[in-house]
Amino acid sequence: MSIRFHCRWEEFLNRAEKVRLLAFDLDDTLLNSDKEISSRNKAAIQMVRQRGIAVTICTARNWNLTQYYARQLKIDGFYSATSGCQLVDAGRGELISATGLVPSECVALIRYCEKIGAAYSLACQSGGYISPSVPPGSLNRRYNQKAATMGLPMVELRPLYDPCILEGDTVYKIIIHDAGAKECEQLQKYIAENGPSMQSMVTSKGIVNVFAAGRNKGTGLLEVCGKMGIPPENTCAFGDFESDVPMFHAAGLSVAMGNAVPEVQREADAVTGYANENGVADMLEACFLG
Repeated sequence: MSIRFHCRWEEFLNRAEKVRLLAFDLDDTLLNSDKEISSRNKAAIQMVRQRGIAVTICTARNWNLTQYYARQLKIDGFYSATSGCQLVDAGRGELISATGLVPSECVALIRYCEKIGAAYSLACQSGGYISPSVPPGSLNRRYNQKAATMGLPMVELRPLYDPCILEGDTVYKIIIHDAGAKECEQLQKYIAENGPSMQSMVTSKGIVNVFAAGRNKGTGLLEVCGKMGIPPENTCAFGDFESDVPMFHAAGLSVAMGNAVPEVQREADAVTGYANENGVADMLEACFLG
């Protein structure tokens, strides 16, 4: 177990005693490289729940790609998806509020992606779309296999032959896949100049996520706190990426994963082990279950 603190150990423990809600990022935080929650992490979370601490998710994934994990965690309250753009009632399995993108900007961005040969997918109110060049079923196959074990809906993506149909839909998120460094720079420049309703973030895997400007995981966590009646200062957020930093700032306590880059680790109150090595359980066992 490897845990580092950016404040005094006693101060961290004192603040941990006041936590009433744990907020977890999914990918590379709570999930390992097999996209699963390890048995040890699940056991630690269950023990924390038995002590009266609630659990939620704050993820960049669209809400329909989170239901399997919400079910595994037995979340019966609310959680945040699409980087703070969606608020989900986990108990009912329903999207209760969402902030979408301006349709005309989405159409223009898709046409630009086609111009530079970038593959894309979209999460919309009507379902999902994918660029015609990408084989159907190739992107969500792993999640759909997991969802099927719980009888949850499959996430199907349809080829988008005419971007103009987005004018009559609500687009929550656009994902641009396998972009190289040059393409990422071109896309971010295009979005900054032509998409006032949009913001973009490039992941460590060369994926460009496009979602509503003014939203982030911090605003998402605050919405969840409001719905659950829990003050933000009584929350602890776990994350690994730049997109998790606003959640760190909104929460009363924050924990970065050992696999996070140094810039993200510096923003947290503590750094735990790697996602693939049960880093979440390490922190819970040391500071919340001792």
